[in-house]
Amino acid sequence: QGHGIGGMVAVAALPLILHPIIAFGVLSGMSDAAILGVVLLGRTIKYLIMAYITTTAPAALKYFGISPSLFNIASSVAEQEDAKKL
Repeated sequence: QGHGIGGMVAVAALPLILHPIIAFGVLSGMSDAAILGVVLLGRTIKYLIMAYITTTAPAALKYFGISPSLFNIASSVAEQEDAKKL
């Protein structure tokens, strides 16, 4: 039981669907509020990691499912915005 919530938070932090988290939470008898808390905590951790990676090594976002073409589009828009400021 003690490792169950930690494991669920770890899985919720992964770039995966949340269906297994919800299913395991319901099967283990967790309350809806506890399942929601696990999902929110896991997703908060995930997006904090993604934000850190975005600011330090944007090319590594491919490991989170971000396609290179989307990265190229975002880079070109950022360059255009920088050119407008000058």
